[in-house]
Amino acid sequence: MQTAPTKKDRSKLVHPTYLLNMIAKQYQSIVQNELSHASYLLLTLLVASLQVLKQVKLERLAEALPLPILFESRRKKLQRFLKLETLHIETLWFPCMRGLLDQFFMPGERIYVAIDRTSWGCINILMVSLIYDHRAWPIYCRGIAHCFVSIVLDK
Repeated sequence: MQTAPTKKDRSKLVHPTYLLNMIAKQYQSIVQNELSHASYLLLTLLVASLQVLKQVKLERLAEALPLPILFESRRKKLQRFLKLETLHIETLWFPCMRGLLDQFFMPGERIYVAIDRTSWGCINILMVSLIYDHRAWPIYCRGIAHCFVSIVLDK
């Protein structure tokens, strides 16, 4: 008597979602408004996988995603998802930061912003952060070319 092939159990790779702090409640409504329902669900699975794996390797994430499709299909799905136009800092993170600012600060209240340039060998990153309660909240970051950094630093 032959039995039907069983599906691969990926539950050991990703903890049950109710145990994880996936997407903060303040961000959920903003992200849901910007993404389609399917994209939002994939984002929550991706965040849950990242919290467990603590690695940002495409193949490892594709392996851990609890989707009933082949590995290569999961990898391609992740690649297409990460290239979405709506996943830019301006469309998702800026509205989240605006919500946080509205929640934690009163209009006219003084806020502190830090601008920092970090250099890792030939990689230069410009980081803008909001300082609150002895912590820096990242607002914006951008990789910058080495020649641009030299010109700015010379001035």
